[in-house]
Amino acid sequence: MPKGQYIRNKPIKERFEANISMEPATGCWLWTGHCVNSGYAYLGVKKGYKLGHRLAWEFYIGPIPEGMFVLHHCDTRSCVNPYHLFIGTASDNMQDMLRKNRGNKACGEQNGGGRKLKELDVVAIRKDLRQGIVLAKEYGVTPTQISYIRLRKQWKRVG
Repeated sequence: MPKGQYIRNKPIKERFEANISMEPATGCWLWTGHCVNSGYAYLGVKKGYKLGHRLAWEFYIGPIPEGMFVLHHCDTRSCVNPYHLFIGTASDNMQDMLRKNRGNKACGEQNGGGRKLKELDVVAIRKDLRQGIVLAKEYGVTPTQISYIRLRKQWKRVG
């Protein structure tokens, strides 16, 4: 069976291990399966999914204390090497993010050249009653982004 392919009716740990590619230069165990939009590994389990780095901790280290986060020393989101992970609080997670220069991104139009939309576009999208797929084509973004704008998951500060 090809590496990373979904294996039905196999134990979760076996399915997990089928989605790992060792990276000798860094020691990272890179995830070859599905990732969430933010780049973190995930694996479908029963009626949902679990993040790969959390599964790795549980499989190889032990239970994750309630309310705690599993953070990466290596700062590679798709890494599931349990020895590259550590447990921390929400505050530890935020401090780690800032220490690694990932928390000071500008939002909205101040986010440099990567933005396709302007604030006026966002206002227009929220008022427009046409289907998201139609708007996505018109604005050159994904239907998911249109949905997130309408649900105020993105561009929250825009009226």
